[in-house]
Amino acid sequence: MPVHDWSHADFPESTATAEGLREIEADPPYGRRVLVHPHVEYAVKAGRALHLVVLQPSLDPGTADQRDIDAEVFPLVVYIQGSAWREQQLGSGVARLAEVARRGFVIAVVEYRPSTVAPFPAQIVDALTATRWLVDHAGDFHLDPRRVAMWGDSSGGHTTLMAAVTGHDPDFTDEPDEPPVDFACFVDFYGPVALDRMEDEPTTMEHSVLGSPESDLLGGHEPATVPDLVRRADPRSYVTVDRRLAPVLIAHGSKDPVVPFAQSILIYESLRAAGQPVEMVKVRGAAHGGVTFWTVELMNLVADFLGRHLTG
Repeated sequence: MPVHDWSHADFPESTATAEGLREIEADPPYGRRVLVHPHVEYAVKAGRALHLVVLQPSLDPGTADQRDIDAEVFPLVVYIQGSAWREQQLGSGVARLAEVARRGFVIAVVEYRPSTVAPFPAQIVDALTATRWLVDHAGDFHLDPRRVAMWGDSSGGHTTLMAAVTGHDPDFTDEPDEPPVDFACFVDFYGPVALDRMEDEPTTMEHSVLGSPESDLLGGHEPATVPDLVRRADPRSYVTVDRRLAPVLIAHGSKDPVVPFAQSILIYESLRAAGQPVEMVKVRGAAHGGVTFWTVELMNLVADFLGRHLTG
């Protein structure tokens, strides 16, 4: 049989068969693989290297032409992983995020300096540094630098909300001379909002004492002793009616024992009162994260929200 340079579309179907053979159709939605780029260094701060894990969707070279693979570009979703603002386990959510990336998003999981190394607002600053680095290296990961979103869970949700409302504030960047990052939208999963009101609802954690995640973020101070700093770390402090913000999607479990559900109500009502574009989903019966936040229904809602605002 002569060898030909077939494309997948032109390659002939085999006619070989056998009794009892089952036949199914190749499922096109699963024709896109996900390439994982681990330990991508984006900066060195406070004497430590900071990394990304980048999940890049790609057509399968076994079923697609190389020119089509090379031509694809995807929106970027910068993902801020929750860790109580402390040391992150950067790769722990890769398997779940890969299923979202497969839908056509480059997802970059960001390592930020933990609060024990650099307190607030270092986490927002690092998230923006990482985003700028990704935009500058767009070609390496087939991402579209004009279509960028941020998504975070828990403490990463707080970082995401702060990035959403501070806009181009020079107090939240290490690159004041660089062009600002224009985000198309933000997704907040159960992020803290008012650090001095974390015990307004039942909780299984002490939030107001020294050694709590909140006090570490605030530089080793009990929230009640630094009201100005608490206010600066509250995303509601930056919400106004005269500056249009990018759309925000909030999701929070109704039985969250760590970050009370009412925290998300606070920022949701603040954004609504200012006429800002915001949507909120109450995940009835859900606790603090876990598999209940990675259901097909919720991922469809997130993917639809991202898709609506990252078109272009």
